[in-house]
Amino acid sequence: MVLTEHPYKSYTNKTGHNNYFLVVCPIAQYGDACEYACGHCLNKTCSSSDGICLEGCSPGFVGNRCLEVCEPGYYGDLCKSRCGSCKNNSCGNVDGICEFGCEAGFTGEKCEGKTVKSSDSISSLLGSVVAVCVIVLTVILVTVFVAR
Repeated sequence: MVLTEHPYKSYTNKTGHNNYFLVVCPIAQYGDACEYACGHCLNKTCSSSDGICLEGCSPGFVGNRCLEVCEPGYYGDLCKSRCGSCKNNSCGNVDGICEFGCEAGFTGEKCEGKTVKSSDSISSLLGSVVAVCVIVLTVILVTVFVAR
């Protein structure tokens, strides 16, 4: 059996015969002399021959070698999570945190919460006060009529 494919390397010895040896690279490296770094592979595992990630990509990266970041507007595992309402549709490819803040009306690191307008808060408070006053007046009127 002749082994000619990588990860086996050959060299010709003094007698002219080819000898083969197995190249084993350290974790997260690949290439003929282990001269290349693996991409953003999950668990830092890639093929020592071509750098293809064996267990998939770390969050925020895609491709066979996990060298490509998520498309704008996406982040996380397999780049399937959508960014919140970030300015410029720009969030961190790994964690989804908005890099330039939130669009108007949104809040939080990932801009997923809606802000409450101060006018809405005041209206809500006034409505509550009016409701309490109506209830108190009703109780007083019922008490006065029952006491007669």
